[in-house]
Amino acid sequence: MHSYNSSHGARPDYVLLGAKILAGLVFLGPVFFAVSQTPTPRKPALPGIARTTGGKVIFPAALIPTVPSSLQVVKLTVQPPPETFLRASLAKTGVKADDIQPLAHSALPELKAAPETSVGLVQEDRLIASWDTQTGESQILPQLDKLPAVTYAGAKDEHLTQALTLARQIFASSEILPRDVTQYTLGVPRPVVGSTAQLVSSGGKPTVSDVKLYLTYVAVSRTVSGYKVYGTGSHAAVAIGTDGSLYGLVNRWKAGSFASTLTERRSKAQIQAALLAVLKPLTSNSNVEVISVEVAYVDDNLAAMTPVYRVVSRLHPLPSAGANPQLLQSTDYVATYMAYGNGQLPAELVPGSGPAPSSAPANHSALDQAVVPAGDPTVGRYVVRDAQSGFVSEANGFWDGLQSSHNAGQFTNSQYYWAEPFIYTTDEQSFVNNVNVALTEAHGAPWLFTTESNCCDVVNINDIPATEGYGAANHGKLDYWIIHSCEVVPSAEDNAEWWTPWFKVFQGLHAVMGSRTDMLFDGGAVNQPFGQNIGNGASVVSAWFNATLSYYPASEQPPTDRPSAVTVCGHEPDTVFNTAALPAASCLTNYWQPN
Repeated sequence: MHSYNSSHGARPDYVLLGAKILAGLVFLGPVFFAVSQTPTPRKPALPGIARTTGGKVIFPAALIPTVPSSLQVVKLTVQPPPETFLRASLAKTGVKADDIQPLAHSALPELKAAPETSVGLVQEDRLIASWDTQTGESQILPQLDKLPAVTYAGAKDEHLTQALTLARQIFASSEILPRDVTQYTLGVPRPVVGSTAQLVSSGGKPTVSDVKLYLTYVAVSRTVSGYKVYGTGSHAAVAIGTDGSLYGLVNRWKAGSFASTLTERRSKAQIQAALLAVLKPLTSNSNVEVISVEVAYVDDNLAAMTPVYRVVSRLHPLPSAGANPQLLQSTDYVATYMAYGNGQLPAELVPGSGPAPSSAPANHSALDQAVVPAGDPTVGRYVVRDAQSGFVSEANGFWDGLQSSHNAGQFTNSQYYWAEPFIYTTDEQSFVNNVNVALTEAHGAPWLFTTESNCCDVVNINDIPATEGYGAANHGKLDYWIIHSCEVVPSAEDNAEWWTPWFKVFQGLHAVMGSRTDMLFDGGAVNQPFGQNIGNGASVVSAWFNATLSYYPASEQPPTDRPSAVTVCGHEPDTVFNTAALPAASCLTNYWQPN
């Protein structure tokens, strides 16, 4: 586990790099930063805001690790899914063998496009489990509304220890994780708890339940010769219920074998100079504090794992007159990547490879009115302006995930805009409330997020009145809102009145997914598999926890990347294809990972 102590004791040999806003990337070898530079967006005038520009990079040279002179690329080969284990696990819950069949044979319309190689279990119109003999990937989706729950006893809860013991036994099987040239290590237990708020009278405070423990996730980290593996592949986790049963599984893992050899001839000083060039664009609106540098591997879930340099930095917002104080106190964690030696980064990590948003038309009559087939979800993505921190990469990763699903052709890319406050407030009926699925990429604080840089044009969710809430009860369309931003979805652990804005916002909305803490932005490592999973017909809420809690790096930066979701009671199993009109919510449940 890395140490993220920013106190360096005696004055180290460090570099303070003053910088101005850059229009593009500076290359010194193949590089990519996961929270990446994007084409310069339109910058509307912000009267009265005196913006400080030109942050600095604080990068102690001592953080550059010992670098090997050569490393091997790891070839990836699909392994069969652990079908024996999956069938046995499902049988323990009363599932009959005949209930397991090719998903396309089920009655669910969203599964009709699944290939014959995709097999699994559907019960009560819910996708419970699936595995694919062609890709080797498998999953079990927790049915949160059906799990046995107990009062949560905190970090020392015995159920966490129980989950770790069971996870160790499960992952010891070579059917789950192959015995190859890579290694794995069990992560820390990551519980999912919940609390329900029930309105008993109009305008009154709701009745709120105690905090209950539902599940405990245990993920594994993968290494190659001691170097950690990151990316959209090599995700594996189990989720154990309070009764000791397996209720969740993520297995996105290929077998590895050594292939070609890459060499590194640069000195430590040259490597640091190259990384500084990658980090420099981040200084347009923040001071950048480098807190770790490591040699690592990236798994893009395709054909190979390649060696890279991985830098984790904290971005400290530069002060701006009129900026929200909460946002100036927030911190973004970003992962930055650069190719090792004479290697190349995976194709999807090449800077500028994905499309950028367009400017949101102030006149909604200018919006394209696409013809959408009945039952096809429409998707809106809204990215903070001055996105120097790769929010575009995250937005593209989510869409790429949807497009890699069985139902790729059913999703309409309805709106992809640089964010403006009016998208969420005065003209929400033409924008966020005019799509079924909305993704917000922004800087955030509790119930707040920016639409301009990391300081300005703030949307305060608390200020959204019920008359402008989202969903069918307000003649809108929004069903699922993913807020990929720091701290915007606080839990009962953060605020006893966690429900405060949501009863106004949930005017037919089914669920909101986000984070209750600071986040690590890591180039779509969570957004891509999450998008793919919901595109394949998984419950949106369950898919959010499977995606976030199976990516082990988040557990290494406490309290960072603690997922949180708010859902209408009883609608936990809803999928993006469930766009049924709901009334204004009178009962909400918040699920989250505690510290």
